[in-house]
Amino acid sequence: MILTPKRKLLLLTGLAAISSMSWVGCRGFFVKPTLTKIAVTPATTSVLVNGTQQLTATGTFDDGSTADETTSSNWSTSDPTLVTVNSTGQVTGVANSTTGATITAVKNGISGTATVTVGQQTLTITSPSGTVFSVAGGNFPSAGIQLDAKLGSTEATSTTTFTSSDPTIAAVSTLTPGLITFTGTTGTVTITGTNSGSTGTIQLTVNP
Repeated sequence: MILTPKRKLLLLTGLAAISSMSWVGCRGFFVKPTLTKIAVTPATTSVLVNGTQQLTATGTFDDGSTADETTSSNWSTSDPTLVTVNSTGQVTGVANSTTGATITAVKNGISGTATVTVGQQTLTITSPSGTVFSVAGGNFPSAGIQLDAKLGSTEATSTTTFTSSDPTIAAVSTLTPGLITFTGTTGTVTITGTNSGSTGTIQLTVNP
């Protein structure tokens, strides 16, 4: 077939139209997901005066995917006299408080919040294995016991420093935080934990 100039023009016009339709169709497969929710974690936390805590903003999209939106969100605090927050979500305690300040992360009109209080938290030391042992009673843990520590409601064993009032009865491990070993000597010993300015204690008794 011989293509006349007119036929060539019609052919080129048709190919251009098909190419344009294909481009529009392909673009439909790459629709950018829409942000629907932002969650700030930890949702509740406490810091000391001049202490800091990094918050994280996680976005959820309409296609079910998630992404870290910490650095791309706008951060604000409800009370800068108690808690301040910088552009990357790090909060700083300013003054002790009994009520919390609300920290908000916003992106594309979607927001998430966290509550931050300022003040010393309670450090609680517990022993899942009990606190009274008997050398002759069959429940003497020769391999030692593992203590647990919580700072407020947060697990804090690994970051707590433990000391013993009498290492001749019970000694603390220098390698594993909260691991207590017994020598076989009877008596009562106080184990003290310290973490972020807070102190907690527990008494352990070894009977004959």
